Amino acid sequence: MSDSPKEYAFRLLNFRDRSEKQLRNKLLEKGYTEAETQQTIEYLKEAGLIDDSRLALNLLMYLDGTKMAGTKKAADTLRRRGIEDNIIQETLSTLINGSSDVLLYGYCREGEIEKAKIFVKKKEDYLKNNPLRVKLNKLYGMLLRRGFDAEIIAEVLKEVT
Repeated sequence: MSDSPKEYAFRLLNFRDRSEKQLRNKLLEKGYTEAETQQTIEYLKEAGLIDDSRLALNLLMYLDGTKMAGTKKAADTLRRRGIEDNIIQETLSTLINGSSDVLLYGYCREGEIEKAKIFVKKKEDYLKNNPLRVKLNKLYGMLLRRGFDAEIIAEVLKEVT
């Protein structure tokens, strides 16, 4: 190990933002001790270089605007990135309850419906040669995998028929 834990962490953060858990795991995998790892994490938190709340907000903005993911998919993605459930719920509730001016569509009911409609519209050409029942089944599965709630999917698919 030629790098100090801080140098290694800086290199990792240079590529992309990481959650505290991701960074901790990477440092431990590299062979640094628990004490070195904890000290590095504390230093980076104090310096503002790792902030799970900020990361959660940035990822939710990306998943909303670029990936047009539903709430369930977004929360699952954040969990896989190592962000704790309480931070996920806090960030989502903040976005749903008012300060969603940073989002393109949003994670409220209206935003979810809008994203689902856009997704269905994009898939129309791909599915146009299928019988209606097959088309609806495929769309239902696609929307479900994107993290949309079954109630929202049903509402959006009513317009397809």
